[in-house]
Amino acid sequence: MDHIQGLRDEIGRFRFEWDDKVFRLGVSFGVTELHGGMVDIGEILAQADTACYHAKSLGGNAIQVYEKTHPALQKINDEMQWVGAITKAFEAHRFMLYRQQKVALSPDASTSHYEILLRLRGEDGAIISPGEFLPAAERYGLAPSFDRWVIRNFFAYLDTHPEDEASYAINLSGRSLSDPGTAEFILDEIGQYHFDPARISFEVTETAAIDSLDSCEKLILALKSHGILFALDDFGKGQSSFGYLKRLPVAYLKIDGEFVRGMDHDREKLAIVKAIHTLGHELGKQTIAEQVETEAELNCLEEMGVDFVQGYLLHRPAPLLVN
Repeated sequence: MDHIQGLRDEIGRFRFEWDDKVFRLGVSFGVTELHGGMVDIGEILAQADTACYHAKSLGGNAIQVYEKTHPALQKINDEMQWVGAITKAFEAHRFMLYRQQKVALSPDASTSHYEILLRLRGEDGAIISPGEFLPAAERYGLAPSFDRWVIRNFFAYLDTHPEDEASYAINLSGRSLSDPGTAEFILDEIGQYHFDPARISFEVTETAAIDSLDSCEKLILALKSHGILFALDDFGKGQSSFGYLKRLPVAYLKIDGEFVRGMDHDREKLAIVKAIHTLGHELGKQTIAEQVETEAELNCLEEMGVDFVQGYLLHRPAPLLVN
């Protein structure tokens, strides 16, 4: 370890100049201990790679020794296992589209609204929720592949099911928001099919929108001209501010389920939901409450005047019948 620390310190002392500016280097190390029972070079490199990922997540310029029982390393290792499983699942066509209804509370609403969800069918046939595999996809840059797969397959569904006149929301990852080719890809896909693009909208998390504010604004404006709307998902969970809301012409604020759950007996949660709903309406945006699971929560939201509600109480996610 002394040798590794010395190497890190020596690299840290190095400086170089470019355009009259001085730069320094940092380096992260992942270390695994070799012993007599280790014969698989792939396993050795995987352990070192896992430790290095954790070292970088600590802010860089760090050294992490691989420990099998280390919680953070176990999590990274599990995610790395998912990368291979995801690749196999794509090749075996085991990803599926589900949908969950967003119920309009206004009696005047005539159009059905749904959110498109992604599910994975395991090798044993069990349905796996995205919470298990999407963190790995996001960490290792696979999320845009999921986004594009969902868009391609769902647009094909709309084209072949003209009897389905509902409106649908599709999730976009932060990586897709920052990709300058996303708008062109979506519009090219729309051009291949025959359906009204105004029937679709995209949901982006508040945190991802803030992290890619300029790119997000350009994407929303590019698609809005074709009638495509946007929603800010998990609103209230991130760094809510009036400044970025003025820049992003979204049509919906989706109230994070963390505040909705238990709001009927938690005054603080009730106040937060009411504040977000009031803010949304004052800015001309409709509000959606997610993860509604009890009649008491639903009654609070109805009294408040929230526009849409979504959750297991009203509709559980179900497969989109593609065929």
